Amino acid sequence: MTTDEELAADLENLSDIEEAIKVMMERKKIRAILLHEFKSGRKPAETSRNINQVLDKGIISERTAQNWFQKFGAGDDNFDYEEGRARPSAIEDN
Repeated sequence: MTTDEELAADLENLSDIEEAIKVMMERKKIRAILLHEFKSGRKPAETSRNINQVLDKGIISERTAQNWFQKFGAGDDNFDYEEGRARPSAIEDN
């Protein structure tokens, strides 16, 4: 039988998973916007300014937009998360 503490821990873990999924979906939306802006002929600086004005200041840096534009320019228009593409975490799982 499950204790109240175990149930609370399971609910907290579910909340963490839901939050992670929400963040991943938001990132995917921004990457889709970046691809659209790239295909529309806009520059990374203009794109990052526009996204930050409309969505939230600081949501994307100009450098991040440049990186994605470079990727798109090389013919890679996949904007899904790829294992190993992100900077390594400073926190190690033990």
